[in-house]
Amino acid sequence: MPWTRAPGSDAIVLAGGLTALDCRLDRLVEAGDHVLALLEVVEVLPGDPAAVPLLRHRGRYVDPTGAAAGRG
Repeated sequence: MPWTRAPGSDAIVLAGGLTALDCRLDRLVEAGDHVLALLEVVEVLPGDPAAVPLLRHRGRYVDPTGAAAGRG
């Protein structure tokens, strides 16, 4: 899968998406036996306006018409 680097954080940004968020770590919060990473969005990166959105409905991935999407 093609990718580039985000200009602010140097994070990997996958090609072909609708958009990407470039973030920095704000803080870590302990939550029971988990640790939540709270991020601050520093830049919204434009993507491919023709990309099809990834949708999840009633426990499955669907296309914009509601039909099952992805691999069977």
